[in-house]
Amino acid sequence: MKTAIISDIHSNKEALLKALEVIDKEKPDEIICGGDIVGYASEPKECLKLLKKRKIKSIKGNHEDALINKEHLDSFNDHAKKAIFWTKKQLNKKAQNYLAELPLTISANDFVLTHSGLYEPDEWHYITTIDEAEASFKLLNKKICFFGHTHVPGIFDSKGTYKPITEGVYSLANIKKCMINVGSIGQPRDRDTRACFVIYDSEKQEVTFFRVAYNLKKTQTKILKAGLPVFLSERLESGQ
Repeated sequence: MKTAIISDIHSNKEALLKALEVIDKEKPDEIICGGDIVGYASEPKECLKLLKKRKIKSIKGNHEDALINKEHLDSFNDHAKKAIFWTKKQLNKKAQNYLAELPLTISANDFVLTHSGLYEPDEWHYITTIDEAEASFKLLNKKICFFGHTHVPGIFDSKGTYKPITEGVYSLANIKKCMINVGSIGQPRDRDTRACFVIYDSEKQEVTFFRVAYNLKKTQTKILKAGLPVFLSERLESGQ
């Protein structure tokens, strides 16, 4: 079975549309989303509508959580806070309730999808090192945990190694357990401006990292036109 896994769309419809174009050509059996559909960019309604239309299941990310739980805004910088306040005004109660009720995980036969990790998933810890991944590895009862949140793609092996990823096919056949960061559709932070996602082939035991260029300038213009912080437009150009 082939599963496409996207995450951290962050209201970037241009990036999402291009990613879905490539995904459709690969003909996966299913597409799932690792959260943070909203936040930062200017088209939360449009991205949410597209996921619903395509019947793409999603879990909750910290930006969905922040729309409902103001106390979780404390960890957000000023730009991100302003984007959350703006986003909340764009979404009706039905949309807000939908996001609030999203689950924290999605499980399949040999993998689980979570936004920030399996350890205290509603506390939104960052996993950037093997040490930070350890708590989630202790709770991992499947072969793979897919996650996002940091916007930086890579593979953590339970043997204690980490491999940053740009793009390409990686075999998981000789890996006992691993945690795979699928990167970000709408706001990559690994100095590569292209949208990032993965497709997992359970039969071949392979995960393929894709990078897709999109109309970045168009997204930037929409952010500025919406009156969102200039920084949120500028950072897309540096991929960080």
